[in-house]
Amino acid sequence: MEFRVVVEPQDNLYHAFCPNLHGCHSWGATAEEAMQYIEEALQFYVDNFDETLEIEYEERGKPDLAVN
Repeated sequence: MEFRVVVEPQDNLYHAFCPNLHGCHSWGATAEEAMQYIEEALQFYVDNFDETLEIEYEERGKPDLAVN
């Protein structure tokens, strides 16, 4: 599965989130660290929700991160 990820500065940290998965957020001291943590959060999200989970895919933009 591929997901769009947004990373943006927030206070003294970087906030990473997936707009298509409500509640899937992470923070890091650097943008790279935030991407690492959001990858872990996305993997947990995908691994722990059943197959009936509906994921809203955006039609525009290329996904930034693939999770198996």
